[in-house]
Order: sequence, then C-alpha cells, then structure tokens
Amino acid sequence: MFNIEQVRKGKTSTDARIRITIEYVLSLFFENNTDAVVVVMDSSDGKHMARKRLFDKWYFQSGKFSIEKYEASCKTDEIEIAATLFVEKNNPFKNIILSDYYELVKLNFYS
Repeated sequence: MFNIEQVRKGKTSTDARIRITIEYVLSLFFENNTDAVVVVMDSSDGKHMARKRLFDKWYFQSGKFSIEKYEASCKTDEIEIAATLFVEKNNPFKNIILSDYYELVKLNFYS
C-alpha cells in the first residue's frame, strides 16, 4: 500500500508532472507484478469525485490500454468510497481479481 499526497497545501494544480509521476509509479508496479492495483480516492475533503475524473482523464491520455480500468463506489454511514481497479488485460487471474474486487465493494472495503 502506498499513498500519493499533495506536499504543499493550498490550491491544487493540474501540473502534467503529477500525471507523469503517477503513470511512472504505476508502470513500475506493473513491470514487477502481474497482480492488480486498487486506487481509492480520498473522500475526507469531499473532492473524491474530482480526483476520480482526473484519474479518468489521465488514463485516457496515457494510451496504455493494455491495463484495464474498472470503477466502483460504495457508501458507508460516514463516507463515500470511490475506487478504481487497474489490472493487466491479459492477466490470467483477471476474472478472480474482478470477482474479489466487486466483493470488496459489496462489503464497503471492510471485512
């Protein structure tokens, strides 16, 4: 598990270097793993859907469609969780991963 957080507080930026950095981190992950990665958008400030839209935009800009994207959201009494699953298209365990991902969503990501 790792977090990507804004270091400087204040107005957020759509700086292209942020997108490039996140693409690089994810590409390193998929070079060394055949699993999948789940990105959960922080909802503590109510900006999770804006983050989701930005990730969607970056995904299409990357053109790396060998990695598929699956989205889901759920709501607890306290927060809304927006999550995206990234998995390689030819992952031999993709169906199992998808099944487990949607099961986690049903459980609101809690066991």
